[in-house]
Amino acid sequence: MKTRKATVYQAKNLNDLYYILRNIPSVSIVGGCTRIAKEQTGTDILLPEAAVSIRAVQELKQITKTERYIEFGAGVTLSQILDLGEKNLPAVLFEGIETIATPAIRNMGTIGGNVTGQAMRMTTYAPLLALDAKLEIRGAAESYMIPIAQYSIPGQNTFISRIRVPTDEWDVAVFRRVGCTHYINEKTASFVFLAKTEKNILTNFRVAFAGNFVFRSRQYENMLIGSSLPLSLRWINFMMEKAAEYLLSESVLYPTGDSYPVLKSQFLNLLRESFGILT
Repeated sequence: MKTRKATVYQAKNLNDLYYILRNIPSVSIVGGCTRIAKEQTGTDILLPEAAVSIRAVQELKQITKTERYIEFGAGVTLSQILDLGEKNLPAVLFEGIETIATPAIRNMGTIGGNVTGQAMRMTTYAPLLALDAKLEIRGAAESYMIPIAQYSIPGQNTFISRIRVPTDEWDVAVFRRVGCTHYINEKTASFVFLAKTEKNILTNFRVAFAGNFVFRSRQYENMLIGSSLPLSLRWINFMMEKAAEYLLSESVLYPTGDSYPVLKSQFLNLLRESFGILT
């Protein structure tokens, strides 16, 4: 593996990791290195000048399940999550991970690495955003939980340690991936549509889209909650108009080139198709 005179440190436990983060300037945390490889071309992978591997940190490879949520350590591989089976995971998360790369890549790639992309949100981001997942951020002196929507790159002495995913049941759960199959580029994105109904009333509704830009708006979702089912064509057309407005006002991480118009069109098409389930 070619490097830029890289120095790779091996953390055996959390204490090792804390020590390295405190004492090595600008060190990068790496797991399976699949995200680093994705961002490069050629046969050689160029690592950061200073990197610390968390592959041996058992505390970051644990999975915990309760009645209300399931928690993944940041070092849990995508394959390990799939091995839990669809009945033990939110459907949109399971389906999303199934679309990622190949089994060999999923054996190396971690859930923490898939979450941390900044310039480009990876496949699990939209499902986790729609599900109201939370991230545990840890450092040597503190740890705290934040909604994934509030995540930004942690400081030098902190890192994502766990991802907590609510396991609420949904009457409608749609995951769609757009762009190339098993490959990420600027026209790749993930779409999630969730709905919960009771006695022909829409009691909960969420929609998320993530790739080169991110969309989720609670204000938009609240406009539809409480609506009678089936939805009328008039209501759907109104919500589609509002979606186009919110997409312009609340999108972040705008892409360059011609990808934004393409992704915007795909988002709106998928949204209308999903609304059709509620008619």
